[in-house]
Amino acid sequence: PVAAPVEVPVEAPVEVPEIAIHLLAPTGPAPIPGGSRGSGLAAVRQWGSSLWDRALGWGRRIRSDRSRFTMVLALGGAFLFFVLAAVAFSQAHTAQQEAAAARSELVEASAAIAALGRERDALSDRLLDLEDDLAAAERRADEAEAAARAEWEPLVAENRFLRKAIVVSSAGAEVAGVGLTFDGDPTPDALDAVLDALAAEGVAATFFPSGLALEANPRGWRRAVAAGHELGNATYARLPIDPAAPEATIDGLTAWDEAAGRVIGEGYRATWFRPPLMGGFEDGVGTAEIRSVMAGHGLITALWSIETFYALYSASGPHEAGPDPDAASVAAYVVGEVGGGDIVLLQFGSLDIEAVPAILAGIVAKGLTPGTLTQLIDAQQRAFQGDPGGEGT
Repeated sequence: PVAAPVEVPVEAPVEVPEIAIHLLAPTGPAPIPGGSRGSGLAAVRQWGSSLWDRALGWGRRIRSDRSRFTMVLALGGAFLFFVLAAVAFSQAHTAQQEAAAARSELVEASAAIAALGRERDALSDRLLDLEDDLAAAERRADEAEAAARAEWEPLVAENRFLRKAIVVSSAGAEVAGVGLTFDGDPTPDALDAVLDALAAEGVAATFFPSGLALEANPRGWRRAVAAGHELGNATYARLPIDPAAPEATIDGLTAWDEAAGRVIGEGYRATWFRPPLMGGFEDGVGTAEIRSVMAGHGLITALWSIETFYALYSASGPHEAGPDPDAASVAAYVVGEVGGGDIVLLQFGSLDIEAVPAILAGIVAKGLTPGTLTQLIDAQQRAFQGDPGGEGT
């Protein structure tokens, strides 16, 4: 009898992708030999083993190639990392340098700010010191002013007392000056004519208008003061002084001051006084009471040594130039009489006004200098001090 075939278990072949087999087998997969079942199984095993070996070799080659590729990638990555690291390091180094420069600038700026702060503090301290110095200087100035005032007040009182005895009619022959004065309340045209004649020769004079005359022609009298002439007090209404009524005299003097303040400017005060119509000074000296009133008002009484009205015009006068004088005779009389230290009194009549240029020329021709009463007294003081040229104190 035929024995039953023995079933030999066949191991399941390893599945290898067909594409891998073709890649690994240069001539393609070996054909499976035919034959008996036993020989076929051996062939399959042999074929599978060969195929496995090929797969393992292929894997080893793949791993080898992959290692090389991985190494190349690693080297490339390392090189790229090195490049990037170098760039980053360079940038970091540059940033550090910039930061160091910025820190240095910041330190310098901080030092400059600190120096400015110190300078500001020093200036503040200096300003405080200056304020203290200024305050101290103001205190010293106030103290000096108070001390000077304390010294001046008795001197002013003494000066006013001394003026009680001062009545000036001339300055003495040793003086080369001549006091030129005008009495009366002229019309605007008459005043302008006299001012024009004086301006032509550069001469200043002393005028004695009333307060009423000041108010009647403010423009003309302001022009006179602006040109360097001085105004004397002749009382407000030019009324004769009554020695028995000193209050009325004071009122007349004060009213003149107020009129001068309104016309010339606030605070304008006269130095000189001339008594209208010689009232109270008929004897050329005046009473002690009237002189005291003048001194209390800060005035010096100014009379004269040469005049034209009584000598030439008055019916009771000597008519030195005849009963009908002209401008030339007026000038000749004044020039013939005048000498150093004289005070000349002229009026605003037409003949006196016309004679002014010739009078001025004649005075100068005699080596004398016409001017205001103040200029005359200043020249007298210089002569007394032995300094006629005016360089003394």
